[in-house]
Amino acid sequence: MNSEPTPTPEKPEPPGELPIVARGVAGSEDYRRAASLFLLHKTSRLKGLGQLALLLGIAGMIVYLSVTGNLHVATTIVMVVIYIVALACLEFIVKARMIDRPFDYVQNPPRWEFSSTGVKLERNHELSTWTWSAFPTALQSDRVVVIHFTPPTYHVFSRTMFEDDESWRRFRALVRRQLMGCEQCGYTLKGSVADTCPECGHPIA
Repeated sequence: MNSEPTPTPEKPEPPGELPIVARGVAGSEDYRRAASLFLLHKTSRLKGLGQLALLLGIAGMIVYLSVTGNLHVATTIVMVVIYIVALACLEFIVKARMIDRPFDYVQNPPRWEFSSTGVKLERNHELSTWTWSAFPTALQSDRVVVIHFTPPTYHVFSRTMFEDDESWRRFRALVRRQLMGCEQCGYTLKGSVADTCPECGHPIA
């Protein structure tokens, strides 16, 4: 949790845009929700790969048995495929464990500002700024938002860090526009200021 992308030079906010402010750090329960969200997302992506690998392993076993009748080698092929899938699952679990509540943030609570131009972090009287391009991906649910800082850092944001429900709603919509795209159709929302997806009409966040 201690590595972060290189800060970028600060840019002025567009006229009329009020930054979204978050203070403090999400609670322990929110970090557990974030880890579960991460695993759920990765598991859904892994499911298709695992099914394909198992089907190829079974097909290889059938072909080998039909040619040689050697059960021992065919069983080995299937076991190797299962081992590869298990390793992939373990990798996702290890990555989810990286989403731990940072103790130093609890001791010295940060102040975040989010806008269409990027992200600002103020902590220990130091200011860091990043553009949205510094962050590869994000995940969100109704309760938490997980922003992936380049590797292997994840920051978790919850409703309790924001002043009111409207700030939380604006933050979730901003993250979806900048890092995630439409929840319904996957359409890229970057640059859009509408409350709905221009492609399918689905509400943004």
